[in-house]
Amino acid sequence: MHESVPLRPRLLCVVAIAVLTAASCGVAPSEPPEIPSSPNSQPPIQRPGRTVGVANDIPGFNQLVDPSTNTRAGFDYQFILWLGDHVDPPFTPSLVPILIEQRVPVIVNGSVDLVVNVLSITDEKKDEIGIAGPYLLTRQGVLTRASGPSISTLEDLHGRNICTVDGSTSELQLETLEDLRLITLTRELGNSGCAEASPEFSRGLLDRSIGAKCIRGSI
Repeated sequence: MHESVPLRPRLLCVVAIAVLTAASCGVAPSEPPEIPSSPNSQPPIQRPGRTVGVANDIPGFNQLVDPSTNTRAGFDYQFILWLGDHVDPPFTPSLVPILIEQRVPVIVNGSVDLVVNVLSITDEKKDEIGIAGPYLLTRQGVLTRASGPSISTLEDLHGRNICTVDGSTSELQLETLEDLRLITLTRELGNSGCAEASPEFSRGLLDRSIGAKCIRGSI
């Protein structure tokens, strides 16, 4: 009957030799083997992407502050980030710049999945697209020079050249006065066109040929 040999000392010796051999050859110990995943484990959930139509030039709402780094600021921008984290399922937003006049068409033709932008809710628009909200209520306003006359009534706009954004509710409201030849409308594609990018408007502010700009109220 043979005497049993303890296995533990021999096992420890083999491990020690393996480590010493690797060290003496200047080779780093090999990585530990991968542990197979459990059949019940689930891979990380990949968020689906969603295209979101946004404005680039509405201060306080969604403004492209630095195009070189795609830095944005504003209520709508922060709301988009929050929405991506809190809806079920969550999504990763991919922002698509659009003009005011494109807000409804890009939804209708499927160019984007949703639009987060300033929008007047009307029965006509409800017939074309689904509208969530309102999550924020604003009002129409008129922006003038600090040194200019006070504008408090529609009559105060008579005889003035007013810059407004093409396709906006402000344009629709002012067209009645334009049809009556009480005002002159200068139409731009975006807010920046009226505020700073348009040479005509900039010169108009200086020579007072443009008396006001009709805008939506900010937060």
